Amino acid sequence: MWQMRKIRLWEKAGWIIIRSRETARKLGLYMEEERDMRYEKFQTTGQERIRLACALEGFFLTNECKEEKKTAYGQYLKRRIRPAMEALIREENVGKMELLESFGWFGAEELENFICTARRERKLESLVWLMRLKDQKYGYKEKKFDL
Repeated sequence: MWQMRKIRLWEKAGWIIIRSRETARKLGLYMEEERDMRYEKFQTTGQERIRLACALEGFFLTNECKEEKKTAYGQYLKRRIRPAMEALIREENVGKMELLESFGWFGAEELENFICTARRERKLESLVWLMRLKDQKYGYKEKKFDL
């Protein structure tokens, strides 16, 4: 468990001390201990909601030290792409959605479902990005209405 630990960080101004987990998260700092705990929770929990949250958090860390962990997170997210993208749509985290899309883990049908989710959840930024993606990859088909 995270305790009130002091993490020293070198910045141009000098050393700063971070006293809370929340501040460390905002700055993108993660201790090895926390990464190991997240991975252990990911491996052992039976609750899919928690497992998905751990996988999303661990997969997108740029400083994740072990490639095997990142691979395990990636394999899980590939199998659970729909709930993963829906979580990112709710967060309106387009950058992470772009990264998942770059792996080619979903197709046109899933993209349509994601657009519906963004519309239903009223997440405009996500909706715009998803519709642009659909236009770039698959285009929109013209429908003719005869009278």
